Amino acid sequence: MNFADIQNDLYRRLKFATTPDATVITRLNAFINEAHREVLGMKGYQLLRRNQMTFACIANNGFVSLPEAIDRIVTIQDRVNQILLDQVDVQEIRYNDPGLTQTTQFPYQYAVMDYAAAVAQDPSAASQIWAKSDSASDGSATTVYIEGTVTGGYYQTASHTLNGTTAVQLGALGTWVTITKFYISATAGGSVQASGNILLLKGSGSGTELARIPPGYNYARYVRLMLWPVPSQINTYYADVELHVEDMANGGDQPLIPEDFHWLLISRAMMAEYEYKERLDLYSAENAKWRNGLGDLRMYLVRRSGVAVGLQRRRRWSQLGPYYPVGS
Repeated sequence: MNFADIQNDLYRRLKFATTPDATVITRLNAFINEAHREVLGMKGYQLLRRNQMTFACIANNGFVSLPEAIDRIVTIQDRVNQILLDQVDVQEIRYNDPGLTQTTQFPYQYAVMDYAAAVAQDPSAASQIWAKSDSASDGSATTVYIEGTVTGGYYQTASHTLNGTTAVQLGALGTWVTITKFYISATAGGSVQASGNILLLKGSGSGTELARIPPGYNYARYVRLMLWPVPSQINTYYADVELHVEDMANGGDQPLIPEDFHWLLISRAMMAEYEYKERLDLYSAENAKWRNGLGDLRMYLVRRSGVAVGLQRRRRWSQLGPYYPVGS
């Protein structure tokens, strides 16, 4: 089922018209997407959003920013050297090497610095901050905002309207050292106005790129890591990750759960609608179906191929010797 199929089935079950009014559609779409995120965020269901991505480190720099599609790191592998990097706390790295002076060709530890950083990197030195779009159509209707700290640790905010591909300076200060927020304006309804990539730059309109907001979004989010010891060369790593989940908006969008369990989104959205209308009797009945379905989905995810119900793997040998039945 795609998003349109789920919508239509939900309208039918709730006895709405084939095309309800806009208020109902907006509310039910929100309920469907909330149900989708709820399932994918539950303990034990993260396999539904698991994927693998590659990234490269920078020589003589222990800090790495991962693609914005990543929400969480599961494992990181150095396949050249058959190394599974150990995750440690930042405090452990600080304790062992406060100055980050230890280097190696192939780091063997990493620490997560931030799961929702506004920029891929902060300025390497106090500097001006500039912004521009790679689309000439992004003009004064869109405003760029930043928040962060300047030299001395003082908190500052700045903003400026875009001027297409011509960079504009955000604020008058040239002493920005960290950026904690970077976002663009949206309409009253929440839709994003920019059509191009919005770039945040250090020092000038052609300076180092600190972050970018892709089309269709109004903010940037990065996972930032520290590798240790500091890599002395460029290496490529493979990461098992949990992907960022986008709300379904187009009719052809597909949920990230097996199709046999798409009905869970309908069931959970119906519960939300019953709660909204204070129909607690119907809510309770649907809740029982929802809970049973979650249990079935959980079994689907954890059960291994060729394993009997009960999850006990049958031994293919006998503990008593070669002349006894398999499994004895």
